[in-house]
This record gives sequence, structure tokens and C-alpha cells, in this order.
Amino acid sequence: MQSRNNIRKNIQAQSVVMTETETETQNQSLNHGKNPVQAQVKTSARVLIPASFESCRRRTFFHSLPIILALFLFWSCGEDSPLACEETYFVSNDKQEWLSEDSIGDSFVMTDQNGISQSFTMHRNNREFNKSWGGYFFITTHRTYREYFYQNYSSTYQWNYSLSLSALWEPYGDEIRAEVGSTSFTYNFNYECLSRLECGEGNLDKLMTDQGYEEDFKSYSSVKFLDSLRVGNTVYKELLHFTCLDLAEEWEEYTVKEIYLAKHYGLIQYKLQNGLVYSRD
Repeated sequence: MQSRNNIRKNIQAQSVVMTETETETQNQSLNHGKNPVQAQVKTSARVLIPASFESCRRRTFFHSLPIILALFLFWSCGEDSPLACEETYFVSNDKQEWLSEDSIGDSFVMTDQNGISQSFTMHRNNREFNKSWGGYFFITTHRTYREYFYQNYSSTYQWNYSLSLSALWEPYGDEIRAEVGSTSFTYNFNYECLSRLECGEGNLDKLMTDQGYEEDFKSYSSVKFLDSLRVGNTVYKELLHFTCLDLAEEWEEYTVKEIYLAKHYGLIQYKLQNGLVYSRD
């Protein structure tokens, strides 16, 4: 017994942490009339953990904390953060009818009133989803995907024609953009207004906010919807007619002043500043 007490004192002097599981105490053995020698054999089983190990473990945790936080921020930041909620916006089916039914390589011919023709050939016909994201304090909290269609043609006289449809977030909804030559317009179906106009080197833009467009410019250009229009020997139904009346300082002889689009066909007619009118054959 004296030897065991000395051992205990030595262990306490070395500042150790002890966790013990008692099986039977010596007094319990004596109360049951057992030999003290046998009782000593059944003394407590002890697991000794040095205090220096426990202290090291705590220091390691606190030293690792900045690394853990940095990894968490890296994991939660950026466009692909798994913490972000996702929203996907699609162009409505009725708006998709403004797209041409052509495939890449298909062509159509347009002729002016003097009998001069040019062929427009499709080079691109894309459908994709534009991704954007945002959040707070460098942590990405939301991510959006917006459906986008794009069709592009070029003519034998190097004229460019393109049409695109975009699904925007609330409250904007869908918009259409058409470009012929150096003139283009963007029309928002929900707000029934022109949101952007480009002519030559000039452009006009409406400012987008969370509540809608701000009326930061006055436009005299117009977009009208027609039930039908005869072009040559063909009657087209459900058309969009754009007229450019802004940015007059940018107008030149071959500036496109009017654009006609028909559902399922796209461009069917356009008019230039010099009076030429190109119509689909």
C-alpha cells in the first residue's frame, strides 16, 4: 500500500490527467471477507493521459480555427457555392414563336424595289442559360439561370441580321432584341416598352432597378404589333413593326429605319434612310 501511495504522489507531481474505471475497491473486498492480497489484484484500472497532450490538442484546435473559417468562406463563396438557392427563368412558349424555324445553313432571299437581291444565311442558332449570382459579405446566397435564344444571319452583301430572346428575373419577364445592319432595338413584353436602342455609334438605355425601369430617357421610336401584312405574294400573320425615330444625328444613307418581324419567320422586311425597301421573296 505504501508503494502505491508513492506512485500516486509521483503521478500528481508530474501533473497528469487521470480517467479511471473502478472495478472493485479494496474496502469492498475486505467487507466480503476476501484476502487483501486478492483485493489488490482487483484494484482500479487507470488510463493515464498526460496533461501536455490535452493542452496540445486545445492549441491545435485554436490554431486551426482560422484555416477552418477560410475554407468555409472559400467553399461558400463564388458562383458554385452549395449554400446558394437556385432559380431558373424560361422564355414563355408564346414568345418563342418569334424565333425563326430555320436551321444552320438555311437561307432566305430579300429583294429591293429595284430588283437587287441578297441572300441571308443562318450561321448561329443557340439556346443556353446565362448564369448570375449574388449574396452578402462575400457569401453566395442565390444563383439564377436565365434561358437565352440567339439566331444570327449574314447576307451576300455583308449585312448582318440577328434576333435573340431572353428570360429576365422578376418583374421584367421576357424581352426580344433584333438587329439589322447598325440598328438594333430591345423590347420588353411585360412593360410594353423599348428598353434599349442602338443606331450607328449612338444608344439609349433604360435603367433597370428592383422595382422596374426608370424613365431616364424619352424615346420617340415605336414598336407596334400587326395582325397581318402582305409582303410580295405572301401574307404573314402576327408581326412586330419597329420604327426608329431617335438618334437622328447617327442616321446615314444606309441606316435601317424600320424593321418588320413575323412569328416563325423572323425578318421579312426592312427600310433604309435612303428609301430602299428590302422584302422577303
